[in-house]
Amino acid sequence: MCAVAAAPGPAGVRVWAIMSRARAQGRGGRRRRVLVLAILGHSLTRVWRNCMNQRYELRRRLALAIALVISFLLPPVAQATPLTYVLLPGSTITPTSGSTPTGPTEPLTGTFQLVGPDLGNGFDAVALSFASPSFSITLNLTALNDLETFVSPISSLSIFAEIVDLVGLSPSPAELVGSGTYLGPSSSPTFLSYPSLRLERVGILPFAELSFSASVVPEPAGWLLFATAFAAILVLGLGRKSPSVFPVGPR
Repeated sequence: MCAVAAAPGPAGVRVWAIMSRARAQGRGGRRRRVLVLAILGHSLTRVWRNCMNQRYELRRRLALAIALVISFLLPPVAQATPLTYVLLPGSTITPTSGSTPTGPTEPLTGTFQLVGPDLGNGFDAVALSFASPSFSITLNLTALNDLETFVSPISSLSIFAEIVDLVGLSPSPAELVGSGTYLGPSSSPTFLSYPSLRLERVGILPFAELSFSASVVPEPAGWLLFATAFAAILVLGLGRKSPSVFPVGPR
């Protein structure tokens, strides 16, 4: 090649021109192939990015739809699920005649369940079972029990009022009524305190006094629904990075 390039005369020039055109054509072909591959690669990248963005958007919309459905389901579930309360240590019952004790104070244990609230912030008891060494108190489940427990939405006031059946005390049934306080949201109090509830009946002096505090027992239904929804959102990729990590178009 060097000998040809150095050769004098027209023959050497013609040979050099032919070889130069061949080399140029070879370089042009390679450039065209590289250009085609680059265009093809760019197109495939755009398609892949578009697919990833569409996939992310679909997951995001589905996750938001699940969250919206859960937001509608949780309130009815919470309202339909009874709030279960357990009496705390220190709860007591004392037989009385009016305000005068007629017997020793006894420790009181037990649970009760409330459903609500209704439009008037009233809770209806659906179960109640208290016991001490000498007495037993259970919820009266007949139509006679038309009382409700009230929880104020503007203060910490709560008024307990239920009809109960008695063992070891008379007359039975009787009203268990009195005021107290609560903690937590008015729609689902987490703590109730009634320092002086009375067992009484119309025309008869109160014949027992109850003092108790109660805390709510967490119900699994609402939490299970929430946890399921949260897990679904995570699986669907709502927690993934923003679609900005998949930019569309040339950089």
